[in-house]
Amino acid sequence: SSRRRHTRCALVTGVQTCALPISILVRVLPMVFGDTELKPLAHPPALIPVFAHLLLALVLGLYIPPYLNGWYVQAAKMLGS
Repeated sequence: SSRRRHTRCALVTGVQTCALPISILVRVLPMVFGDTELKPLAHPPALIPVFAHLLLALVLGLYIPPYLNGWYVQAAKMLGS
């Protein structure tokens, strides 16, 4: 049961982590594959926070400390899962 909860929490973290790169990808694909009405950025995007977030999600996917697992379980109960 604890392992199942850990897997569920890791899955939620992974889904949240994928949302940011997908939202960036949606804006970039038209620029790569065809004309776009989007204006180019005035400066290059900051990729360090993106990769730091991905690394954090990977670490949490491999090991979630017990106190954080308890927080996820409590949040899931409040959401009704």
